[in-house]
Amino acid sequence: MPITRSKSGVSEKVNAYADFMGMDDSRPSISQDTGEKQSLLEITNGFCDWRGQIVRDPVATYRQARNAITHVRFYGTESVVFAERNDAYISMSSDREHRMEDVYPANAVVNSVVFNREVHVFVRALKPYIYNGVLWRENTSESLNALKPAFGVVVGRRLAVAGISDRPTEVHLSRVDDDTAFPDDESPSETSVLRAGMIDIANIAGVSDEITGLAQFEQSKLVMFTRGTAYVYKIDPDITQWEIEQNTSVRIGCLSHGTIVSAGTDILFCSSKGVHSLRRSRENGITIYNRTLSAAVRHRYLSLLRMMDDTSRITAAWDEETNRYLVFFPISETHTERLTLALSEDEQIPPKWSRGDYLKAICADSVSARLVFGTPGGLYEVEDLGYFDDDSPSITMEVLTPVFWLGSLHEQKMAYAYILQADGDGDVVVEVMNQDGAVVGGDTFEAQPDDNGLFPTVPLSQRYKRKLEVMAVGLQFRIRVTGKGLFRISGLAIITKK
Repeated sequence: MPITRSKSGVSEKVNAYADFMGMDDSRPSISQDTGEKQSLLEITNGFCDWRGQIVRDPVATYRQARNAITHVRFYGTESVVFAERNDAYISMSSDREHRMEDVYPANAVVNSVVFNREVHVFVRALKPYIYNGVLWRENTSESLNALKPAFGVVVGRRLAVAGISDRPTEVHLSRVDDDTAFPDDESPSETSVLRAGMIDIANIAGVSDEITGLAQFEQSKLVMFTRGTAYVYKIDPDITQWEIEQNTSVRIGCLSHGTIVSAGTDILFCSSKGVHSLRRSRENGITIYNRTLSAAVRHRYLSLLRMMDDTSRITAAWDEETNRYLVFFPISETHTERLTLALSEDEQIPPKWSRGDYLKAICADSVSARLVFGTPGGLYEVEDLGYFDDDSPSITMEVLTPVFWLGSLHEQKMAYAYILQADGDGDVVVEVMNQDGAVVGGDTFEAQPDDNGLFPTVPLSQRYKRKLEVMAVGLQFRIRVTGKGLFRISGLAIITKK
C-alpha cells in the first residue's frame, strides 16, 4: 500500500483555495472561508471568469482628445462620437474631428442613439442634434425640437424619445424610417399606418411616476422603464398593431437610461435596488420577467448610489469579448467608481463581481468586440484580452481575500509556506496579514508566462511557492500584479504543520 510522506519529515496540511467567485459582501469577511467556490473581499482591475480563475483586465491604448469624455457612442464598426467636457461646457466631437464647440453646459447628461445611420444626441430640456459622419446639424422636426427629450431608442423602424420635462409619462415615436416627423408634426387628417404616434402611461404608472429609460427588446418590443416598474409594448411599423405586452412580470424599475444595454437576448439595467436582467422565460417562451444579478454586492452597490447626487448620470456598457457589464458611477467630476459584472453562458454559474479604476474611466461604449473608454484624459480603446500596445499604460490588478482560518476559528496554526498558482507576465507583490490585520509576511517577484500563455499544466506545488513562517489563527492575502499582458491566478494554497 503506498504511503505519503513529507520530504522534510514534517506532517503537513495543504489548505487550498480555488474556483474564485468574485466579490461578495453578503457575508462578513470572517465567514467567507469556503475553499472551493471561494469569494473575495476585493478584486480591482480584474475579474473571475467561468473557470473560476482571477484574470487581469485588458489594457487600453490612447485614441484621441485630452479633456474629460463624459459620453461616447459608436456609429460604425470603427467610428465614434463623444462629449468632451472642459471647465464650463461640453463640446460634441467625432473621431473625424468634426466638432460643435461649447454646445451644452458642463453638467449636462448626454445620451445618444443611432437611427438611419446617423447619431441623434439628446440632453433633457435642451435642443437635440444629429451627426451624419460629415457634419453636425439640428433636427428639422419642430415637434422634436420643442419636446427636447432626454433620451431615445430605436424600435420597429421608429425613433422613440422620452424624458420630456413637461410630459414625463409620454413616449413619442417617429414616422417609420423618418426622424423628421413626430406626432405633433403630423397632419390631424393623416391616416397612413406608418404615421408617427405617442404612448402615454400616465394612467398605468400613476401620477407620481415618470419614464426614466427606454429599451428595445426582441426587435419589436419597446420597454418603458419608470423608477418602480417596466411596461412592454409591441411596436409594429403598422401603428394599428401597437399593443401592450400582457405576459410580463417586471416589478422593478430603472434609475438611469444610460445603464440599459443589450447583452445577447437579454437587457441589463440598474435600479434603485441593484442590477437586473430583463428576459423571456426559457421555460414557456412567453413570460417576460426580471432577474436580480447583484445580490452578492448589494451593500456596495447601495453605498455607491448614496454618493450620487444625480443617479441619471450612471452609465454602463457591455463588453462582448469578456461577457462583462461595466457600470460607471461618476461620484464627482474627478472621481468615478466602476463595478463590473462577469456573466457566463452557463446559467448554473452565478454572476461574479469586481471593480475597476484603470485610467479612471468615466464611461464606455462597445460594438461587436470593440470597447472604448471615456476617461479624464481622452478616449482610449481597450485591447483584446492578453494583447497590448507598447504605449498602453500598465494596469495593476489587486486582490484581497477574506480571512482564511485553516481549520479551527480559534486555535493557532503554524504556517510555513504558501503557493500561488498563476500564469502570465507581471510584477507580483504579495502581502500577508493575520486575523487582526497585522502584516506578518510577504514577497515581491516577477512572474513569467508558462506554456506560451496557455492554461497552466504544471502541478500546484510547482508554481510560485514561498516561505511563510508564522503562527496565526487565520491569514489574509493581498496580491498586486502590475503589467500589460494576460495574467491569471488559478489557485492559492497555505501549507501548515499538523
